[in-house]
This record gives sequence, C-alpha cells and structure tokens, in this order.
Amino acid sequence: MKSRLHSLVNNKYAYVVIALLLYIVILEDTDLLTLVEYRQNVSELKNQKEYYEKEISVTQLSITELTTDQGALEKFAREQHYMKRKDEDLFVLLDQSSE
Repeated sequence: MKSRLHSLVNNKYAYVVIALLLYIVILEDTDLLTLVEYRQNVSELKNQKEYYEKEISVTQLSITELTTDQGALEKFAREQHYMKRKDEDLFVLLDQSSE
C-alpha cells in the first residue's frame, strides 16, 4: 500500500492530470461554475419567455375584442382612460389603501 501511494506521489502524469482538471474546473472561461450559472439563466429566460407569450396572447385577444365590439371599446375607454359622454358626469373613487 505504501509503495502504491509513493508511486502516485512521484508520478508526473498524475500531476499533469490534476493540473488539467483544476484548469478545466476553475480557470477556464467556460468552467463548471460558469456553466451552472448559464443554465440557471437559460431556465429563467425560458420562464420569462413563457410568461410574455401568455401576455401577448391575452393582449392580442383584447385587441381583437376592442376592434370588433363597440361595447367593449366603450367599456375600455371608460375604465382605463376615464372618458365620458357629453351629457354625463364622471366620479372617480379611489381606495385609501391604493394610495
């Protein structure tokens, strides 16, 4: 056992292999830590992509509804932009908690 350990310590190939592994794991531009961070970023970006695709579909549906239905267009204008007809008075009520 002692001779085996002694031969590993004196083996120059073992030093080269250890040095290469350290270089690959720590010092290289694409080391393992960076690759793990990149994978996390990719998964976060995929989640964002799914979220924005859902938002785009909802927005496209609302655009289609607003361009085809006059009642929906009037409701949107009243709720979002506080528009009114000429013969109406508009009262805007705000919650205390929202301020």
